[in-house]
Amino acid sequence: MKRKLKIAYLCQYPGYEQDFVINLIAGLHPGGVEVASPRRCDLLMIGPFPQRHFGIKMRIKHLLKLSLAGRTSPPRTLYQTGENTRWNAIPADFSISSDLGVSDRNHFRFPLWMSMFDWSPEGFQAPEVGRFGPLVQIDQMMRPIGVQQGRGHRAVLLTSYLKEPRISLLNAVKEVMEVDCYGAAFRRTTLTGRRFTKMEVSQDNVFALCPENSMYPGYYTEKIPDAFACGCIPITWCDPNVRHDFNPRALINMADFADTGYVGGLRAATQPRALEELREQPLLLKRPSLDGIKEFLLRVLDGLTS
Repeated sequence: MKRKLKIAYLCQYPGYEQDFVINLIAGLHPGGVEVASPRRCDLLMIGPFPQRHFGIKMRIKHLLKLSLAGRTSPPRTLYQTGENTRWNAIPADFSISSDLGVSDRNHFRFPLWMSMFDWSPEGFQAPEVGRFGPLVQIDQMMRPIGVQQGRGHRAVLLTSYLKEPRISLLNAVKEVMEVDCYGAAFRRTTLTGRRFTKMEVSQDNVFALCPENSMYPGYYTEKIPDAFACGCIPITWCDPNVRHDFNPRALINMADFADTGYVGGLRAATQPRALEELREQPLLLKRPSLDGIKEFLLRVLDGLTS
């Protein structure tokens, strides 16, 4: 019987031990996993977030060198990022990112939105994500939204901060329709005295304003499928290669109107005939699978505890 795989993580977000990939590795390794220090681990998961050491903010490469001091041999390393950072931002044996166009065999593209789905039909129970509600159902993504009975012709926006391009996008959408705004940016974080989910505050709206924080080919987070799962037509702002993941006819990409004007573009995109066509489109044109990421992670794990 194989021993447990010792995993350490460095420069990852708080709560990373519940990350989708960590849970997937635990399911793939016959002996299970346990958390260890970087000096004792078999596999070191490196993230994109600089951290403080004894109160001093250190660059990742310096923190990595310090954390591995005293080892006689280096651990296998996997750089994993759900942020808009490049797949090779940190030197590692393997990497996982959302970047499109990478030909390196030791890199695997796994966009963040895929970790928010219910994968139980494939035999894997993904960690729940409280900010949305239930895990997103793949079958729902492959069906059109259809007629949104009882919903107002307005948008909902949830955000913890406002900076460009969100400010310009919000102002443009307000020129076309009402926008219900929630989140820390608007000091509106509770509903009837408790924290709300995206599903609760979106259910009365036809649209959801869900722009990405920044652009890069392949960088698409949970925002678009979350909006669709809430029964809303996504109004996004993202790289036009979004067609690689999602059906572009099922969403409105405000980036398409940057040269001609956001307001005019959105008005045209929400006219009755255009709106009818949006409602007839599924978000996913092909069923996603975990087969690729599983195969990749098995290569990452190969020989580590034999």
